[in-house]
Amino acid sequence: MTAPDPVNPPLDLVGTWALIAHVNTDDEGRVLPSTYGPQGIGLIQFCATGRMMVTLADGRAHIPAADRRRFYSSYTGLWHWQGDTLIVDVDAATDPERIGGQQIRRVHYADNVLSLFPPPIEIDGVLNHRQLTWRRIA
Repeated sequence: MTAPDPVNPPLDLVGTWALIAHVNTDDEGRVLPSTYGPQGIGLIQFCATGRMMVTLADGRAHIPAADRRRFYSSYTGLWHWQGDTLIVDVDAATDPERIGGQQIRRVHYADNVLSLFPPPIEIDGVLNHRQLTWRRIA
């Protein structure tokens, strides 16, 4: 594995990014409940050394009694590019099953906004296509 190419990366990610939007859709493009609730919060930090860390959570102060789940996720590892795809080799995570694996995200960048597209995931029996949108803050 190699660190990102500092001379010619497809996008300079180095810095800290805040989550500004997150959308889940089904196969037909219908909007589904977001993984991180209606007020998701998150930060990603990319270091020039090739390390990164991300944390995402349901940001509501209180979860309704009918839905006791509060989703939270974080992981860290070395990141690198493969074309327009960001790949993180995970070496620590809240979910032990991620450790030793890769987190792969298709990337789109326009107007100072970074969109990451994880692979689809099944949630409550429905295939969810997710888009997480970030803005650099530092």
